[in-house]
Amino acid sequence: MKRMLERSIDVSADVRAAWAHLLEPVRWPSWATHIRRVDVTPPGPVRLGSRGIVRLKNGTKATQVVTALVEQSHWRWDGKF
Repeated sequence: MKRMLERSIDVSADVRAAWAHLLEPVRWPSWATHIRRVDVTPPGPVRLGSRGIVRLKNGTKATQVVTALVEQSHWRWDGKF
């Protein structure tokens, strides 16, 4: 698959606190104002196999599945946006 977008964000925060926040997509609208909401199944922090439906304020909806997770480092979810 061709990578279409890669983003990084630098923040002044404790790594553990930032990681905990990123693992809870339902909290993303607090810092990503273009996101209306994210529904995660099963509820709670993302883990391998978690499914997320990202709903943007412009009406776009995308379903993603967590396919890789390295604690305190990174995670990846795949799907069509």
